[in-house]
Amino acid sequence: MEGKFENQIKAFQENPETGIVYSDWYMDFYDNDKFIKRQEYKKAQYQDFTFEILSDNWMANNSYLLTRQIAEKLHNIQAWNPETKVAQDREYFTMAALIGAKFTYAKGFFSVYNRWSINSVSSMDFKQRLIYQLQLEQKFRTKILENNYSKKSKRKYLALLNAHTMNACFYNPKLTILNTFSFFNIKWKLIHWKKRPFIPFIYIWQHLKLVFKRET
Repeated sequence: MEGKFENQIKAFQENPETGIVYSDWYMDFYDNDKFIKRQEYKKAQYQDFTFEILSDNWMANNSYLLTRQIAEKLHNIQAWNPETKVAQDREYFTMAALIGAKFTYAKGFFSVYNRWSINSVSSMDFKQRLIYQLQLEQKFRTKILENNYSKKSKRKYLALLNAHTMNACFYNPKLTILNTFSFFNIKWKLIHWKKRPFIPFIYIWQHLKLVFKRET
């Protein structure tokens, strides 16, 4: 859309340490090629972009603009991985945050994401998608633990992923968690209040399953 490069490049010039600029964007909804509605996604300058993206504050790919330096770093670690079954874009930009890329907001609607009524990865069986999600977020866990974050930051970021894990296990009881974590380090705000009474039982059952799996 008009003004994207002009405004986002200006943001790079005003913030030389920035590696990625993002902006507001639209989502256009279609049904059998017929336009239904346009929805606005207004963003802001986030104090902790890593926290936002781990919270799954998703943005359309074309709302971003990267420097060559960051793009090369992401290429070197294969952040865009064709073998990732779901959310390749989420993996790419989350890994950008986890390798230390600075994200800067440039105000304005400069991109459109079209949502069509056609077969896509989003039509994958929901429970299967949760399995792949668990595997993807395990990559994020590993990177968080490797990084030189403060204990407070690591705890905060892992609490988000722990909440995602509990939500996934609620919807797919056949899942088995991939690592242990503290019951007291779960971001409860990400778990709907109607699910919360079941989470202690799910937590215990999942950790028992993991222990049994490791012993066999």
